[in-house]
Amino acid sequence: MKNYKRSAVDREVTFNAPKYTCYACNDTGIINNSDKLVNNHLPDYDIDDKGRRFSGQDLALICYCASANAQYDIDGQIISHGYRDSDGHIRNNVGVDIPIDIVRDIHNMRKEGWTKTEKLMNKLIQKILKPKSFTTTRSTKSKRSTSKLSNQITMKKHNHYTVTPELKQARNEIILRMRKEGYTLQKIADRFNFTREWVRQILQKEFDITGSIPFDPREEIMSDEYSVLI
Repeated sequence: MKNYKRSAVDREVTFNAPKYTCYACNDTGIINNSDKLVNNHLPDYDIDDKGRRFSGQDLALICYCASANAQYDIDGQIISHGYRDSDGHIRNNVGVDIPIDIVRDIHNMRKEGWTKTEKLMNKLIQKILKPKSFTTTRSTKSKRSTSKLSNQITMKKHNHYTVTPELKQARNEIILRMRKEGYTLQKIADRFNFTREWVRQILQKEFDITGSIPFDPREEIMSDEYSVLI
């Protein structure tokens, strides 16, 4: 098999968390607040005077990672100007700085969170997929002959696979989290080997989400992986 192909078994039983160089901005250059971690340091960020939360209520928070800077191709041609100039200053007042220690803390917390989620999901998946043998039952028929007593023993073994409520809850919470971070229904479906419609039904049934989730266009990654189309 080609080295870039995943086996069907691996694709079905393995959950892979998103991989980023910078988890503070998900490699976009703008720090998102979909999980409200920013509010641990800036309690009133994206919250109005009445205490209501609105994405985009306040200015964008510009990251310090490479994604916030200009990007060049292999020929040295600029492909993205980024949000910071060569001196590290924010270009065109597109956002504001926050202390780099806060950005580092958000990065570490999100990275740790995804690591724990991946371990939990794969642990639960393996636990569920592990065959469980029911207590062996035996039915014995005995009959006497002139020479000996013979027994017939029939043993039945069953393997049973169950999707536990714990696994469903963990899966559904991750689906909601990914949706809030801007993943399209199709991207989420591909991650779990579901259909797009199944993901939509989970969001509607479990979280009563039938429309769009508030999303800041400034946080949208300019690729097919993320979309504001909820």
